[in-house]
Amino acid sequence: MNIRAICRMALLAPIAAFATSAKAAEECGPLKEITTLEGTRSSDSSVMTVNAMLNGKARPMIVQTGAMISTLRESALDDLGAKAIANSNVIFVKGRTQSSQKFTQLDSFSLGGFGVARMQFQVPPDTGEQRPWAGVLASDVLSLYDMEVDAAGGKIRFFDKGHCAGHVLYWNPTAVAILPFQSQLATADASRTGFNTYFERGSGIYVSVNLDGKPVIASISTGNDVSVMGSRMAKFIFGVTAESLGSTPQPSPDGDPAHAPFLHVFPTLTFDTVTVTNARVLVYPEDDSVAQSDVMGRTDTRLRRNNNYFVDHMAIGMSILRRLRLYIAYGERKLYVTPATAPATPAK
Repeated sequence: MNIRAICRMALLAPIAAFATSAKAAEECGPLKEITTLEGTRSSDSSVMTVNAMLNGKARPMIVQTGAMISTLRESALDDLGAKAIANSNVIFVKGRTQSSQKFTQLDSFSLGGFGVARMQFQVPPDTGEQRPWAGVLASDVLSLYDMEVDAAGGKIRFFDKGHCAGHVLYWNPTAVAILPFQSQLATADASRTGFNTYFERGSGIYVSVNLDGKPVIASISTGNDVSVMGSRMAKFIFGVTAESLGSTPQPSPDGDPAHAPFLHVFPTLTFDTVTVTNARVLVYPEDDSVAQSDVMGRTDTRLRRNNNYFVDHMAIGMSILRRLRLYIAYGERKLYVTPATAPATPAK
């Protein structure tokens, strides 16, 4: 190859790179909003609910990015003309003694501007308590699109995943942290086992954060009012017990002192470059029984605990997340974290 040919290639290389970049930008496109939902909070909780259309009826549902399979309360089914089916291949465990292997299928389900045909929900054990919501929207539905959680503005927004990588923040934050996240599936494979296979079940959001200067894995759990961690993690990683400075004992849920949690205030919780101060975390006593596994296990294979992936992790709830504004880029597998801002209108 002569010198003239080499020079010609060197001159054409930037042009080719620019053309490739322009083509990629054209293919990925701008941020496109799918729908905006009004989030409602109860007077005693930071957890947000949104209205979903269930068999043609508008009903409030909790938004829970930390749950893997969407659920409907059994007591809400009759009103929706739905029935519980008792042969799901997933067991839902609640507390120390309750479990359910039921699920249900709705004729129609929609959430703002999108819907799912023949949507199926797990039916957890029904405690008989009166609740203002019909069920829980989990990551199986929420991860169909990118999702924004704007607690300060009272909005949940969904966006098409086909935007250009990184072009998601239409507001002007004072700081931003971009954290890659990993998923945790409810089963050993990507199937729904006992459900239709129209989308993946069990796409969680687990990110690396620093709590009081120590790195930990944390799940983003918008359906939790408070952040939580187990007593073993608190003691052996942070040296924190119920007797530590900054700890406040809490009532036992069943009257047994051995089951009493405590609240601890950690000075800082940092998402890369965004820091929340005075992070309140509920520390619960841990139990090795299967009833204490967080969520589900398959019944057509060996049962396993959902938290086998991450032994030492915490869940970050809305008492902390309401001080932030989140963009969950499910398509990129990245979490964008900024300080909470005043309400803004997304670009069309």
